[in-house]
Amino acid sequence: MTGKGTLFSAVDYGGRTVSLDEDTYSNHICSGHPEMGKNVQAIENAVVNPEVVYESVQGPHREVFFSRVPESTYPKLYTKVVVDYSSASGGVVKSSWFEKGITGVKDGGLKHVRAKTR
Repeated sequence: MTGKGTLFSAVDYGGRTVSLDEDTYSNHICSGHPEMGKNVQAIENAVVNPEVVYESVQGPHREVFFSRVPESTYPKLYTKVVVDYSSASGGVVKSSWFEKGITGVKDGGLKHVRAKTR
């Protein structure tokens, strides 16, 4: 369920609620990364079903999600999503953009790997 100004509220790999608000999407993500326009669903998919998640170099309260999302405008690139977990109420998407590889993560900070399906 989403509230006013919330583009999505979803559950991450650890059962925590993560949300993206309209202000962050419009005024930060799309203004700094215009290629993310029309990619809200890709951001949500990366949060819900990431390939890998690492602790951010910005600290233990931030995690970086990576997933190649077939429905994105750049399906061969990773949709990279930075989520801040400073609040006890859950995570908040702080930024997102497309990346060729896995960057901006803490060495040894692997948090999650998607289980392989047969």
